Amino acid sequence: MRIPLLLLALVAACSPGPADRAADTTGAAPATLPAAAAHDMAGMSMTGNADHDFLRMMSSHHKGLIALAHESMLKGSRGTPQSQEDAQILDARQDRELEQMISMLQALFRDSTQPAVTPDDQATLDSVLRIPGADYAPVFYRTVADHHRLAVTMIDDYLPRAGQPDVKALAERMRQEHVAEIKQFERKAR
Repeated sequence: MRIPLLLLALVAACSPGPADRAADTTGAAPATLPAAAAHDMAGMSMTGNADHDFLRMMSSHHKGLIALAHESMLKGSRGTPQSQEDAQILDARQDRELEQMISMLQALFRDSTQPAVTPDDQATLDSVLRIPGADYAPVFYRTVADHHRLAVTMIDDYLPRAGQPDVKALAERMRQEHVAEIKQFERKAR
C-alpha cells in the first residue's frame, strides 16, 4: 500500500526541526536526514555527509517533479493552457537545478549517481495522471504544492547541517522559490 504524498509531507513536517537538534554539538551528520526517513528515497543509501546526502535526495526529489511536469505539458490531453504553461516553466527551472545538483555531486564528491523518480513520486504521478481534461489542473497545482512542501522540509532538515557554502546557497534559494510557488499554486488550485 502506498502512502499519499500529503501524508508523507505531514510526517516529515513532524520530524525534529532545527531547534530540536540544537543540542547536537558534535557537528556530525546523521545517517539520514529526517525528511528522508519520511520520503521513500528509492533505496538510496546515506553517506553521512549532509551536503552529499542533501544533493542526492533533492536530485531524486526533483526528478519526480520533472516527470510530473513533462506529463502535464502534453497539450490537449490534460489540464488547461495555463497549467500546461506553468508546467513548462516549472520543468525548465527544475531541470536547471537538477543539472546544477548533478554537477555539484560530481565536483564535490565525485559522485556520478543518476537521480531516479522515487517509488512514492511514481505512485503519486500514476494517481494524478488518471484525472482527465480540465479537472487535472487543480490537482496538478495541489500536487506540486505538496511536493514543494516536502522539499522545504528536506531543506529545513539540511540547513542546520550545511557545510558547503555553494550547496547551502542553492538550498536557501530553492526554499525561497518553493515557498513562493506553494502560495501561487495553492491560489491556482482553487
